[in-house]
Amino acid sequence: HTHLGDGFHDARHIAAGIDDSSTFGFFIKQDRAVLLKSRDRHYGNAKICHGASFSRGCKTVQQSDRYGLGVKRKVALLSMTTEFTTPRDFLRYAVSRFTAAKLVHGHGTTSVVDEAAFLILETLHLPVDNINPWLDAKLLPEERKALSDIIEARITTRKPAAYLLKKTYMHGVPFYVDERVIVPRSYIGEFLVNGMLDPEGESLVEADTVSSILDLCTGSGCLAILASNFYPDAAIDATDLSQDAIDVARINLQQHDLEAHITLHQGDLFA
Repeated sequence: HTHLGDGFHDARHIAAGIDDSSTFGFFIKQDRAVLLKSRDRHYGNAKICHGASFSRGCKTVQQSDRYGLGVKRKVALLSMTTEFTTPRDFLRYAVSRFTAAKLVHGHGTTSVVDEAAFLILETLHLPVDNINPWLDAKLLPEERKALSDIIEARITTRKPAAYLLKKTYMHGVPFYVDERVIVPRSYIGEFLVNGMLDPEGESLVEADTVSSILDLCTGSGCLAILASNFYPDAAIDATDLSQDAIDVARINLQQHDLEAHITLHQGDLFA
């Protein structure tokens, strides 16, 4: 019986800052000077309002409550038709704002540029592996509004991007997440994808020898789902003490069409 265990709930993993560095591949290959070329254009005659952003004017607006921002805030409005027109503009803006806000990155991304790219690409429903092909695409007004809202929400709420988007990736596989579970990050995912090897590089576990798997403290169910890809003939059980976590895991089983292959249990450890 193979026991995976979920590193999400393991204090050792969290304290060690272990993350899945292969989750995203936002390789911004262009020269940083080119990437930031929009800065001069936006700083020229800009008026700064409470350090919020750069625009031609300030105005009190009611923030969209889509991300739970709630109250009226005085913010600088981006001129959607003349100032920020491309993903490049919003990438530069987000990196500047996130850096100024001293946001912490480590829930799927490990740097400010990666997180800004992730937010932009997911909001625009684009592949998240490479932002470069889309940097100079022209954005529609509703797309600019959506990007402005989520960037502001990341700063104002300080919630991880995965919670704002209700989505994260583990080794390229998408998963639904919300605040009922911890954002996935586990070295066990590395073992599943790359194999468990001995010091000589020989595999410690052969797929055809595994008949049953237990994912203990399954959280979002991501490890059980990954395991099903590599051990298709194994019977997989996933357990969690939290019924909320089980409900999230069930969403992921439905999205990956694995309800018949993985059995969920709500309970205390092995009980």
